[in-house]
Amino acid sequence: MSYRVIIDTNLWISFLISKDYSKLDEILFTKKATLVFSQELLDEFITVVRRPKFRRFFSPSDIEDVIETIEEYESS
Repeated sequence: MSYRVIIDTNLWISFLISKDYSKLDEILFTKKATLVFSQELLDEFITVVRRPKFRRFFSPSDIEDVIETIEEYESS
C-alpha cells in the first residue's frame, strides 16, 4: 500500500532546523509514500524560509538542498 503525503511548510522547516532528513528519505525514496505538493506550497515554503527569524537556523544552501530533494523526487 502506498500513501499520499503532503508535507506542509512547518514540517519542511522542521526538517531544515533539525538537519535530520533520514525519515523523509526513508519515506520518499523507498516509495512507501507519494509526495503530493503544488507550486503554491513550494512558493509558500520559499517565502517563509526567507524570513529573517530563520536565518540563524539554516543557510540558503540548506534551502536549496530541500528544493533539490523535491525536484529529485519529482523526477524519479
